[in-house]
Amino acid sequence: MYVHRVRPGQTRVPEPGETTAEFDVIVSPRRAGAPYRQKPSDLSRSLLLSTGGTSSVTNQLVRPGLVVREPDPGDGRGTQIRLTLEGVELAERAVAASAAAHHEHWANLPTTAVAQAAESLRALTSPETAVDMTKGRSR
Repeated sequence: MYVHRVRPGQTRVPEPGETTAEFDVIVSPRRAGAPYRQKPSDLSRSLLLSTGGTSSVTNQLVRPGLVVREPDPGDGRGTQIRLTLEGVELAERAVAASAAAHHEHWANLPTTAVAQAAESLRALTSPETAVDMTKGRSR
């Protein structure tokens, strides 16, 4: 998988898959915490993927045993996507590789520039300024 949006092809996690979508689907349940699972609809919404796209990426990750689909304990009609032990280990390696690539990417910038960029990114991702992509306007 490519390290998430940092110089694709330069720093890589040598595992199945080559897309940012696969990275995102592996890392998202890890971010959610144990037991490392999410509803497909929540994955789609948080990653800005179509439900069909999420299903396709999930299928690609099921084959090598990185994720499994299992019944949703809170809704007998639904399923959840859960990382396997191999998926959790890959997510950990991917996050570490991504962090290292980000650190390398930002290492030669002045501290003030990094602080300003971080503040700008926080402003972009805050709930007050977030854009609902399904409606195309601010929340």
